[in-house]
Amino acid sequence: MKMTWNWALLLLLAGAVTLSSCKKDEDEEPTPDPTPSTSSAPTTPVFSNADGALWAVNSITITTMPIVGEVDTEIGIAVGAFANEGNFDDLVNVGTVKVDDQSLTRNANNSYTLTPGLTNPSGIEYGNIVDWEVTGGGDFGAFTYSSNIAWPTLTPITSGETVSKSEGYTLTVNSVSNADSVLFLVGSVVKTIPGNATSCTFSADELSGLSNGTSVATVAPYASTPQTLGGKTIYVGKEAVRTRTITITN
Repeated sequence: MKMTWNWALLLLLAGAVTLSSCKKDEDEEPTPDPTPSTSSAPTTPVFSNADGALWAVNSITITTMPIVGEVDTEIGIAVGAFANEGNFDDLVNVGTVKVDDQSLTRNANNSYTLTPGLTNPSGIEYGNIVDWEVTGGGDFGAFTYSSNIAWPTLTPITSGETVSKSEGYTLTVNSVSNADSVLFLVGSVVKTIPGNATSCTFSADELSGLSNGTSVATVAPYASTPQTLGGKTIYVGKEAVRTRTITITN
C-alpha cells in the first residue's frame, strides 16, 4: 500500500520519546553534539487512501538495572490524526480521542498525542487488545474500536554505531515478527521494506545528504488494518520502535 511522508505533525515521536525518556539507548549513549546535525524522519506511516490514522506505539530501550543488568523497557505512546478531505497537512478536530480509556492531547495543528509525563513516565502499559474511542467532529462520526492484531516485535539493533557516508551502512536487528512492513531510518533517510525484514542497506548516495555528527538509527516494524469508522477509512495500527545513537562521518 502506498504511503505518504508529508504528515509532518510532531511525529518524530518514538525516536524523540526514546532519547528523552531513558538514560540508556541500545548501548551507552555518547554526549550529544549541542547542535545535532541530522533529525529523524517520522516513524509513523500514513496511507494515501486514509482519512485518518490511530497508532499505538511501544518504544523499546535497553536500560541497565542494578543486579539484573540490561533489561528492555517499554514506553507506550499513542498518535492520532484525521485529515480534511484526505489532506494530512490539514487536520480536523474530532473531539476527544482516547486509547485504553486515557485521553490524548489535541495539539495546535489538531494532531493527537499521548506521551509520557511526570505522572506516567512509562506511558501506556498496552495489552494485546488496544481500545480506541473518538467522540467525533467535522465530517467524522463518533466510534469505538478494539484492535486485536498482534503486536510487532523486534530484537535490539546489532549494527555499528558509526555510519560512514562514503562506505554506506547496513542497519540490522536479529529478528522481527508480526509486521506488515518495517521502517529503517538513518537520520532523516527512510526506507520501508515489506514483511519481517531484519536488515536494510543504505548506499553512499542515499546517505550523502546527511551532515556529520550525532544522529539516530531506528528500526520500526508495524502492522495495521483499514477500518470504516465514523463513516471514514481509518487505519488502526500497532508499532514497535527501537533506536540507537549513531555518529555520521565521511
